[in-house]
Amino acid sequence: MQAKATDTQTGYEPKGFLKMNVLKPLNFTFITLPVIFFIVTASSPALTATSNSITGIDQGYENLPRFLADVNGDNRADYCRFVGNSPSIFLSCNLAIASGFSPNQYEFNSIRGIDQGYQNLPRFLADVNGDNRADYCRFVGDSPSIFLSCNLATASGFSPNQYEFNSIRGIDQGYQNLPRFLADVNGDKRADYCRFVGNSPNVFLSCNLATPSGFSPYQYEFSSIAGIDQGYENLPRFLADVNGDNRADYCRFVGNSPNVFLSCNLATASGFSLNQYEFNSITGIDQGYETLPRFLADVNGDKRADYCRFVGNSPNVFLSCNLATPSGFSLNQYEFSSIGGIDQGYETLPRLLADVNGDKRADYCRFVGNNPSVFLSCNLATPSGF
Repeated sequence: MQAKATDTQTGYEPKGFLKMNVLKPLNFTFITLPVIFFIVTASSPALTATSNSITGIDQGYENLPRFLADVNGDNRADYCRFVGNSPSIFLSCNLAIASGFSPNQYEFNSIRGIDQGYQNLPRFLADVNGDNRADYCRFVGDSPSIFLSCNLATASGFSPNQYEFNSIRGIDQGYQNLPRFLADVNGDKRADYCRFVGNSPNVFLSCNLATPSGFSPYQYEFSSIAGIDQGYENLPRFLADVNGDNRADYCRFVGNSPNVFLSCNLATASGFSLNQYEFNSITGIDQGYETLPRFLADVNGDKRADYCRFVGNSPNVFLSCNLATPSGFSLNQYEFSSIGGIDQGYETLPRLLADVNGDKRADYCRFVGNNPSVFLSCNLATPSGF
């Protein structure tokens, strides 16, 4: 996740990064970034289960990344953000508990003055060493020897040694105008660094696999076909497990209007399938509002990531998920939904889809309430909907 601009609070500025030959500009938006949206608030309280933080929660710096991921290994996603004053800014997580987020919002932390990473390169929170705790990963070092380094999460906080899990120096960062991901593509429970590399027209998706001690010295060992269909530049692209084999698949919108559809290039044991269009939605799928977030996450607990987006007409806009099945996305694209007129949350604050209560279903979380009592509230997923 990238900060919007130079961090004026910290004075942290990039030292440069490797330049590559790039394709025509694309406007891909990572799902982990806060995006500008409008607010639609339900006229009455939702009659659904919720999980909340304290009111007036420390939201974190707006120009530094904010995440929802499980850092302490209890299967509940925690809210993590950068807090404190420069030069002692640190990454702090408000842990999720059985009944909501902990009243102690600063109990899982990094060292003060943590290396936040380059502002123009992605930053992630994902489990790279397979201990079920999400680690903070970012690009560090000086060009041309920039590398991907992860500050590992421990039982009590992020390790004091913030550079212990690394890639090779001078790693191929990938195209800056194409998506970059950190997700487990080979099913070993370690998140791998995946990005688009190569020269046009033979650009391909390639993953630098994580090992027990760091990212593999061989950075191109898990790849797609050359010339892969990257998908539309103005529609989301994801890396998530849609067929339940514990390997993250590359999903994007393809086809010609009005028959555009969501298609996933499935990951196999040795790389992405040669058949890049084998797991699909219906043609002409409802893509959702372009000004509201879109996600790929498992909302019904079957270990398959589902496509979720906001649909319907104002004031009854709602969050609806097209469920993944063993063979593709369901023909019924609106079968798992929220109430009409759901509180979408603030347009300037992050909105996320992650499991906060440990039932293996991703919940919709956003900031609600009135200043100064804004809080993080999650609309919990149930077996039949939100």
